[in-house]
Amino acid sequence: MEHEAIPKAGDEYDIGTYRVQQYELHVTTYEVEARSIAWAIRRVLDGDGNLVEPSPELCGVLNDRGMRVEEGSELANALRELDVPVENSCVLSIRSVERQP
Repeated sequence: MEHEAIPKAGDEYDIGTYRVQQYELHVTTYEVEARSIAWAIRRVLDGDGNLVEPSPELCGVLNDRGMRVEEGSELANALRELDVPVENSCVLSIRSVERQP
């Protein structure tokens, strides 16, 4: 995947639109009728239960996955210049980036 890390000469004002996917952790809440906690869990895992609004709820960003970037690449260097951490050839929490037409 080719990245447009930093603008080339004359491109400073060519602003584009990018679609960025970020890994996030969400929680969905259900209500079920059951005889016990164990049965309630079993019923939810079986797809039973009523969704409680508002759901899903954002709990946080996942920082244990990320987009791979080649060490020493133009993108990795540009990210570091912008104080974006690149750890083990990875931009944590980012799944993908695509420039939109």
